[in-house]
Amino acid sequence: MKRITTIVATLIVLLGLLFVGGSSYLPATAQSDSHYFKETGHTAKGRFLAYWNQHGSLAQFGYPLTDEFTEVSDLNGKPYTVQYFERAVFEYHPENQPPYDVLLSQLGTYRLRDKYPNGGPTPAPHPGAQIDAFLNGILMFSTAEGYAVGDGGSIYHYTNASWQKDVQLTKNNLHGIYISPKGLGYTVGGKGTILAFNGQWGAVNSPTTADLYDVDQSDLGVYWFVGNGVIVENISGKWSVTPAPANATLASIDMVNADEGWAVGATHQPVAGIILHYINGQWQQYNGPSTTGLNRVRMSDATNGWIVGDDGTTLHYIGGQWVKVSSPATASLRDVSIISNNEAWAVGTDLLHYVNGQWSEVADPFAPNGTMNALSILSGSSPLEGWAVGATGDLSNPGAILHFRDGNWTTYSGK
Repeated sequence: MKRITTIVATLIVLLGLLFVGGSSYLPATAQSDSHYFKETGHTAKGRFLAYWNQHGSLAQFGYPLTDEFTEVSDLNGKPYTVQYFERAVFEYHPENQPPYDVLLSQLGTYRLRDKYPNGGPTPAPHPGAQIDAFLNGILMFSTAEGYAVGDGGSIYHYTNASWQKDVQLTKNNLHGIYISPKGLGYTVGGKGTILAFNGQWGAVNSPTTADLYDVDQSDLGVYWFVGNGVIVENISGKWSVTPAPANATLASIDMVNADEGWAVGATHQPVAGIILHYINGQWQQYNGPSTTGLNRVRMSDATNGWIVGDDGTTLHYIGGQWVKVSSPATASLRDVSIISNNEAWAVGTDLLHYVNGQWSEVADPFAPNGTMNALSILSGSSPLEGWAVGATGDLSNPGAILHFRDGNWTTYSGK
């Protein structure tokens, strides 16, 4: 009995040494809302402490170097509550639902801008994946990274100078994509499919079963989705679904700001283009030029924008109204990218360039069988650079990708 008591006592002493004097560091207690770190003389508390505990604690983030304070973001000029740790900066976003109310500052973005103000060094190209699906949407964060989405739930990630196939979470076709500069966003598709992005993709319980075609953000935590007969709004995780006027199929949305935006599509009986204007807190049908179906609206600001659609339709928003502009295209135009008030590119069955007040046709490497469905040109890049995605017309290698750099379009091959 004495021997057993001695062994137990020894174990207790060893455990005490492990927890108090050992080299490992225990996370701050979950019962406490704050924890003082004597090593640096700073306190973590509330949601920051919870995030620190739940996502790796000391090994992942290190000790706090400051207490909480307010800092203006260099990315969007808005103030956020932040706290600096040895290996991360926490930002509090109360407009987001947990766990996305605590985000990490984009330290890599800041470092890249400081060290390479004209863009980072070009990495050696890696062999890319063969594009085995029709592609319908694209968004580029920078010349070095972006995402494209397409049929069968396909998601492709552009990184390390090549397009690589990403996670597949649905078999439904994906159509539109939006990711904010803060790294939050969505892609949408058939049968109400919504996938959320926060550094990685995840499924969302959709409030609708209608096919969805596009998504955009109007304010922090406020996202809009459009599709077959519906307009969907998400405000900090709370969904609302509104029928589209005339039961129209809405193909595209572009929110200028929290108070104004545009959506376009087509009515069914008769088939005709429809333009919706979001103003004074509600969507109103805009009485614009008569057109066939409209496929994309893009605004550079509240005073300048373009709409493209079927039969080569192009509309320019200038002087507070939408005006028809003739184009050499006669078939469907699917997307448009605005470079400046006087320059734009459009893609579809044709590849068009707008400059000096008129559209002109440019040689399309995938003509005559290919169709480009989406376009993302980084207007602030130097040299001007971007990508277009779509379909080749060849079922053995269906996905089409064009790379735009300094005025020239070239085909991308993942082989």
